[in-house]
Amino acid sequence: MGNNEARLGATLLIWAAFTVISVVALIAQQFNIPIVVVLAGASMFATMSVWESAKKADSDEKVAEKSKRRTKVENMLAKLDERELDELRARLSDSDGEMVSLDDVLDERRRAR
Repeated sequence: MGNNEARLGATLLIWAAFTVISVVALIAQQFNIPIVVVLAGASMFATMSVWESAKKADSDEKVAEKSKRRTKVENMLAKLDERELDELRARLSDSDGEMVSLDDVLDERRRAR
């Protein structure tokens, strides 16, 4: 189950509970408008909390992924000797001014070996 499915399930559970409580109160003729308004507000707050906390988790996950990628690139660059670094610099700033991606340069280098 992915993050969105879990959030959707939590949201459905929150609103199902609100609906059940409201229907039971209506059937029991104990329907008190201020209580229903408070329950609706609590349900809205809970729903917003579920979805806002998910945004933060997604953001943290993206930061961790970016950091992992950066570490891989740094490790790869650390393995290159000075000649290879000069070659990489030259390839990345191609003479015609066109930027070449690092992936393209590395793929071409692997094919040349």
